[in-house]
Amino acid sequence: MFAEENGHVCIMVYIITFNVYLSIHHLHCSFPRLPPFPPPAQSPIMAFMCGICGIADFTRPIEDADRVVRAMNQTLHHRGPDDEGYLLRPFAALAMRRLSIIDIPGGAQPMSTPDGAAHIVYNGEVYNFRELRAALETAGAPFRSNSDTESVLRVMHAHGAEGLHKLNGMFAFAFLDEKNRSLLLARDRLGVKPLFYHFSGARLYFASEIKALLAHPEVPRELDREALAQYLAHLYIPGERTIYSRIRRLPPGHYLDFRGGEPAPVRWWSLPDAPRAISESDAEEQLAALV
Repeated sequence: MFAEENGHVCIMVYIITFNVYLSIHHLHCSFPRLPPFPPPAQSPIMAFMCGICGIADFTRPIEDADRVVRAMNQTLHHRGPDDEGYLLRPFAALAMRRLSIIDIPGGAQPMSTPDGAAHIVYNGEVYNFRELRAALETAGAPFRSNSDTESVLRVMHAHGAEGLHKLNGMFAFAFLDEKNRSLLLARDRLGVKPLFYHFSGARLYFASEIKALLAHPEVPRELDREALAQYLAHLYIPGERTIYSRIRRLPPGHYLDFRGGEPAPVRWWSLPDAPRAISESDAEEQLAALV
């Protein structure tokens, strides 16, 4: 299309083909013969990641869930070499690869509430988890670990989506509420931690990386040509789109509340339009608290 307008068909086809190769090589989503770029063991970013994935369908049992979710989770091995965990229910399957940072023995995932009514798989770090824990313990909620994962789990169980405002940190997680038959996907304010999803029929698939979604045979690999053009022009794809037309990125500061129907991202945080005026003494007090 672009080449015909300029009359340089051969040159443009070569350039586009080469750039497509580079972009897919960089994304390393679906071509197993291409080595990851950069190799996971050599990437400094890889040292600070966990990986999550899963499936939910509240209308019918998920066929062969154990085998499929394990295949999805295996693609995320480089994100969490320390441990792996699975939760299987007739209507949902959660999985995670863990890089242990806080409470290594007590922070295993998926993590469940004491009554087994709610579960979480979580990638990230919440900096105020001790304060959140103290408030919940004061309200009578007993804790079984010292991990930030449990603080996030208990906050979400107590407050639902409103609990996101209480979290100070970087995170992407899936919170499964068996009693209400709902799955909530959430992403931190600035989108430090990634989260992708695919919806088909009444079934939702999610993962930290696109290639984990592509490990599921029911997730289509149709290219989004407009998104591809955006990537070639800007070296990134803005908004919710990805290089695949049926896979979406959960935007920063958004959550997805899935209850069986087609879900839509809901914004839970946005950057203030204007700075809030405070006095010099208040500014000094806030600075002292932060440092």
